[in-house]
Amino acid sequence: MTANTNVGNIANQSSQQQQHHHHHHHHHNNLILSGGSGRCGPSLIKYRNLRFLITDKPTDATLNQYVEELQRRNVTDVVRVCESTYSSQRLENAGIKCHDWAFDDGTPPPSKIIEHWLSLIIDRFKDLPQCSKSDSNRKASTFHNTAPSSSNSANDDDDGSSSNNVNQIPCIAVHCVAGLGRAPVLVAIALIEAGLKYEDAVEMIRAARRGAINAKQLDYLSEYKPKKVLIFNKGSSSKRKFCCII
Repeated sequence: MTANTNVGNIANQSSQQQQHHHHHHHHHNNLILSGGSGRCGPSLIKYRNLRFLITDKPTDATLNQYVEELQRRNVTDVVRVCESTYSSQRLENAGIKCHDWAFDDGTPPPSKIIEHWLSLIIDRFKDLPQCSKSDSNRKASTFHNTAPSSSNSANDDDDGSSSNNVNQIPCIAVHCVAGLGRAPVLVAIALIEAGLKYEDAVEMIRAARRGAINAKQLDYLSEYKPKKVLIFNKGSSSKRKFCCII
């Protein structure tokens, strides 16, 4: 009963958020980084040893600006979970690998894509130093409190750390069309695999990106059985940082 109630409450919140997002959509146009498309700018998600940045899909017209943003955040890979409408050559020329793992809008990711996604995260970050658990938990709490101002900010990646430290941390970029469905679900899966409860993962993502994750995807996340593959070491000696742009 409790789990069902939680799902219902979060789903209710999603409906209200999506309506709020729609009604106030025009107020944010001057903050959007994606060129007047009416979509959100990049949203930073940090938990323990994970760092994600959720974005919408760039166009050929905004691709140069997008690549500059990726380079500024030291992105090594871009994961595209929607059909591609721009050339990956510009990314590859900048030394950024592109992975096309598209799946249908509004649906959970297929198991094979989840395997690819988690494998990529492990490959990129398993041998890196990471922040302590207590420090990252504090940052997660701080991030939640500042989320409304960070959702459309281009400078939200520092989170109290110096830009030099940020630039030394590898980053994986992932995007869908609007950055509200498929990409946030992959981030939620990563957070759950890192030990976060699904309710907390969804709350953290929605705090940064209003209206993210629909009811069907929420049901999927509530039933997701993590293998905890992103908890590399048990104990405080495990120190790893991730940054993923979604």
